[in-house]
This record gives sequence, structure tokens and C-alpha cells, in this order.
Amino acid sequence: MKLIALTILIGTVLGGCGLPVSSSRDGKKSPVVPQAPESDQSEKPVENSATDGSAYFLAIVKPAVEKRCSGCHVNPKEEAGAPATVEIFEYKAMRRWLTNGKSPEQNALVEKAQSIITHGGGNRCPDLNDSPCREFRAWREIEDQNLGQNR
Repeated sequence: MKLIALTILIGTVLGGCGLPVSSSRDGKKSPVVPQAPESDQSEKPVENSATDGSAYFLAIVKPAVEKRCSGCHVNPKEEAGAPATVEIFEYKAMRRWLTNGKSPEQNALVEKAQSIITHGGGNRCPDLNDSPCREFRAWREIEDQNLGQNR
């Protein structure tokens, strides 16, 4: 924006050199003011818009967990005798699992989803790039950055 203003100022001082001009009804010429393009915020991916762990959890992790894990992890108020805990839908509870380990790939949450730590639902992530492990790993990286730690 400063560059555009500087260009207009120089063009005005030098008589419009190099700038397109437009004529008004009274015959006076003035330089055409270039407009900066407006950015479209809607094109920004959700992954990049969440800058803290809780925002990323709510926007990305929780929906992935709901999609992949709600077959067993249901609200016991909605279904009597629910087979698994609903803690997986809570940021603080999940963060404890996520930060229990040395890296995005090696932590209790990823190991639970892979059934390295016994998981009644079996291996939900045969590959670390499968959902929800992909989202867990990205979340751990955000948490590590926010804490300023390299684990």
C-alpha cells in the first residue's frame, strides 16, 4: 500500500509520468489510482487458521475423532452402557495423552489410536498419515510450537 501511495505521489509531482490518466467532465486530467487487490479470507485452509492447540482441537481434531471414533465413543447420556469413554471429545483430556511422549509420532494418543497401547477399537491408524493420527500429529506440532519446545 505504501508503494502505491509513493508511486501516486511521484506521478503527481512529475505530472503523471508513467501512470494512466483519466479525464473528468471539466477536462482536468488526474492519475488513475491503482487499487490493491482484496484478499479472500475464505480460501485460507482451516488447518492454517488455528494458531493455538485448543482452536486446532476444536476445528480439526474433534471433528476427525467424531467421524472415526464415535461408533464406540458415544455420550453415555445418549446411549446406556456406552462401550468407551467420551473424554476423547474434551481438549484437556486428549491433550494429556497427546503430550505424554517425545514427539508428534511417539505419544500416548497416537499409540492408543494405533493400538500399541491396548485399544478396544483396534488400530485406527494403520499408517501415521491416516485420520485421526494425521490430525493428532499436526496438533502436537502446534502444541510444541506454542510451548517453544522441541520434543
